[in-house]
Amino acid sequence: MLALVLLCALGAACPKDDDAAAADAGPVMRDDADIAVADAAGTGGCRVDGDCRLFDDYCTGCDCRALVKGDPDPVCPRSPMACLVAPCTGKAAACRAGKCVAVVAGGAGKRWYFTCGDPVCRGSTPRTDVSACTTEQEGAACTTDGASCDPHDSCNRLLTCAASDPTISGGCPRARL
Repeated sequence: MLALVLLCALGAACPKDDDAAAADAGPVMRDDADIAVADAAGTGGCRVDGDCRLFDDYCTGCDCRALVKGDPDPVCPRSPMACLVAPCTGKAAACRAGKCVAVVAGGAGKRWYFTCGDPVCRGSTPRTDVSACTTEQEGAACTTDGASCDPHDSCNRLLTCAASDPTISGGCPRARL
């Protein structure tokens, strides 16, 4: 969604249907153009997962917002949307790089992902730098970030425990035909 939270208390202008309503409005949903103001002003950020909480946001859609525990709930200046399921169902609040984020609940959102393998699959090559996988499976929950095992895959991929798919950010090398 394009809308993000900006707190009126941070000094940004609130919608002014009338001055009294604007003064009492509190936090207001704003669009992406205002996010730089919110980030620059900051609300303290987080250091550990316990500093964060989740908020079911029905203003801009069925969104799950991660907030610092001391931050007030955003106020929607219009009628909220109706959602079949609470947006934060199955999610947990976590602190990543000083910012509160929503992650998949259970194992703080960590899952087993395949790493990049050989550009051309040629069969499994024995490895001595990592132990063989036993019960680990792609997509299953895991707890130790960065743990790896060898599933003896025909493309020499490893399984690694991570909060997001490591092959997406940089992509994997591909064979040139």
